Amino acid sequence: MELARKDTVAPLDLDYAVVVGINTYRSSTFKKLEGACTDADDFVDWLTSAPPNGAGIDDNARIAAVPNPSNGRPEAVDIRKAFTKVLERPDGATDMKKGRRLYIFASSHGMNMPRFDGVAIVPANYHSDERECVVVQEYVDTIIKRGAFREIVVFMDCCRNDHLPSTKQLDLAMTERGGYRADEIKLFRVYSSLFRSLSRERDFPDRKTGRPAKRGVFSYALMEGLRGLAADADGEVTTRSLTAYLRARVDYYRPADSKQEIDSYTMRDFAVVAGLSRPPPTRIQFVVPGETRALVVRSEGEEQLRLHSSQAVVQKPAGLGFSFTLASMRRYAFVIEGGPLDGHKTYREVAGATMSLAIKEGEVRDG
Repeated sequence: MELARKDTVAPLDLDYAVVVGINTYRSSTFKKLEGACTDADDFVDWLTSAPPNGAGIDDNARIAAVPNPSNGRPEAVDIRKAFTKVLERPDGATDMKKGRRLYIFASSHGMNMPRFDGVAIVPANYHSDERECVVVQEYVDTIIKRGAFREIVVFMDCCRNDHLPSTKQLDLAMTERGGYRADEIKLFRVYSSLFRSLSRERDFPDRKTGRPAKRGVFSYALMEGLRGLAADADGEVTTRSLTAYLRARVDYYRPADSKQEIDSYTMRDFAVVAGLSRPPPTRIQFVVPGETRALVVRSEGEEQLRLHSSQAVVQKPAGLGFSFTLASMRRYAFVIEGGPLDGHKTYREVAGATMSLAIKEGEVRDG
């Protein structure tokens, strides 16, 4: 897709992206993925959509997307060329600065790095005689040292269960300094799984057709969040609000017989997306045993709400009924204090307009 080039934005305020999606592999060691290329295409669609529903990158020369044509490509060299493309210094540049923000997105098979904070992209041609992978964190570390971008955003939907035996070291002429200072640079990095863990795919409704289509669990939740469901009270998807959203939604979406938990790191919190509408709150109707002294609501380890028995809307010996609102699309722990279920906790996704919950004999049921 060709995009019209616009020169109304100062060069250093422009954003760039490297996007990798790989479904098919030459080696039988790596099974074919079904949703990785769709994940990458969806991310590019968001990158090129106008704000606030997208990143607003209006020139495809600033997006280095790596295709997967099912013929053993992309190789590691193809992915490295994509990074080189976005890191080339602009004509007439007098220092190392390149732009405002760099997005890095990958949906593919992945491997662990010797350092726990590293994930390597497995290229399509990886096999027993060709074990070169692309270690994204090496590029991130080098970009920070060089000071090429003020903000770096990394999303990787990759497994981390296999250990990378060896790989070619980064070979870029990036030893020069003179870009943004280290204290100016912000980094947001989210991996789809923890160290030595798997990432999952499953069917989700296609955004355009509504028909089931395979997607990465992490990638699907990520695009929901970026398009507004992770917005905070100010209409911003911040590194903090997106992390909380992804932690809840990946756990919610993962197949029931599996485990998956994100791994995130933020260096200086910032808004990834701004100008969005906040998702409407959800009205909660909650019934607990009559002996309960208080109902406590927690999210991300922090107390959000504490309601004493005297605040119950309905007060009967058999049960207390509370009515309150919570921010939508988040995961909550409901803690009962007092009564036969003292300390009982249960997690429930809050995603609808109204939700009725009742605790009886330690079980949470939709009402």
